[in-house]
Order: sequence, then C-alpha cells, then structure tokens
Amino acid sequence: MHTLIKLLKQINIQKLHEALAKRHVLVDDYKTNYIADYKQKHKFLKLNTTSIQEGRIHEGVQLIHEAIESSKYL
Repeated sequence: MHTLIKLLKQINIQKLHEALAKRHVLVDDYKTNYIADYKQKHKFLKLNTTSIQEGRIHEGVQLIHEAIESSKYL
C-alpha cells in the first residue's frame, strides 16, 4: 500500500530525505517513480507500508512528522 504525503513548497526534499535516512526511515519522492520530464506541481513523499510491521507504522509516521517540522527551518 502506498500513501502520499504532500509537502509545503518551501521544504527542501533533499535535506528532508537526509534527515529521514538518519532516522532509518526510507521514503521515495516523485523523481523515482515518474518520467524524467514530469512537471512537479507539488512536492510529496511516497510511503510504502507493505513490508513494515503494523506496530511500527505509527512510530515511522511520527519520525516523518518530526523531520518535516524541523526541515521547515533548514
């Protein structure tokens, strides 16, 4: 199952990915799943929770939330 998280335009996706990787949270952005000339209207993260234990999903979402909040200031 995939879930999309729409991001504010001012968020630096690269820095957000780095912050999430440090927290051991792996996400995709549009670049890995769309054609090369896709016109980005919105920034978003793509979550795939299929291989995640159900009890850990909430923890991961909380880590993503914290990283998004802190990345607003980067």
